[in-house]
Amino acid sequence: MSGSGSVVAGERFEAHEHGLAAATGRRRPLLITGAHRSGTTWVGKVLAADPDIAYLPEPFNVDHLYPGLCAARFPQWFIRITAETAPLYEADIGRMLRFRPSWRDAARASVRSPRACLHAARIARTFRRARERYSRALIKDPIALFSGEWLADTFGMDVVVLIRHPAGFAASIARLGWRFDFGNFLSQPCLMDGDLAPFSAEIESAARHTPSLVEEAALLWKCIYATVDRYRAERPEWTFVRHEDLMTDPEDGFRAICERVGAPFSAPVVEMLRRTSSPENPVDAPRGTEHALMRDSRALARRWLRMLEPRDVAAIRASVEQVAWRYYTEAEWRE
Repeated sequence: MSGSGSVVAGERFEAHEHGLAAATGRRRPLLITGAHRSGTTWVGKVLAADPDIAYLPEPFNVDHLYPGLCAARFPQWFIRITAETAPLYEADIGRMLRFRPSWRDAARASVRSPRACLHAARIARTFRRARERYSRALIKDPIALFSGEWLADTFGMDVVVLIRHPAGFAASIARLGWRFDFGNFLSQPCLMDGDLAPFSAEIESAARHTPSLVEEAALLWKCIYATVDRYRAERPEWTFVRHEDLMTDPEDGFRAICERVGAPFSAPVVEMLRRTSSPENPVDAPRGTEHALMRDSRALARRWLRMLEPRDVAAIRASVEQVAWRYYTEAEWRE
């Protein structure tokens, strides 16, 4: 499967160690990942409220939303970088972790649109400040999940993985109307012959005949969190956090994350956490927003109970139970 844990990966990390240390003061970069819609943006933004942590959003996003952030281009969503494909991406990701903007991307953005140009300018400013402060890099990227092992081994990253209830994930996906092309998995033998092999027939069927949004979300959840379950067994040094637990008790949850990864639970972090999880915030995101941070976290934790019909919840559970039982009890599927 991936080249993680191999001698080659270890040699690559040694080669990068000096350059990364110059930019980060030998503080290990952070990766915040998990399924999309699992709270990765919230966690990343709260931790990055500390002035000594620099937030790097979704370099693995195929749509390349932040010009100048990273010059690497990825051909699939949820790519798994292997020892064979690493040379295509390693130098660009290493440059990003040293807070060196991609001027090639920035130049393209300057002629593409005013908004893209603004994004490129913000990235350049963030990188300059990060270099001046010797900041710790924090990559927030759910799309990097399947490359998490390679990233951790190659760049010495501390990894936090967010886990969300299958029904909560499906309800969020259905609300937004987000579709997923399972051809992204089928085009990667390293996934289909490895972690996703048990679901190959379902993936092939979903690629041929578009399922409902809820069915599609359930299958995607199962693919993601079967992989995460292997990570839990093989990567005990990583931090795994259930979205619902964090939403219900945000202060203790974030304090524990900070202790695990050596991040400061500082006054700016606490202030950001309290503002974004306050019961005075709305439960529902404003119309037209995807990543609204100001939410009533405790009420949001089980919002799916009023969003999904009982038959949909039953269908989701039937689809995912072979994986979901490792994360959620019988009682956590009910009121």
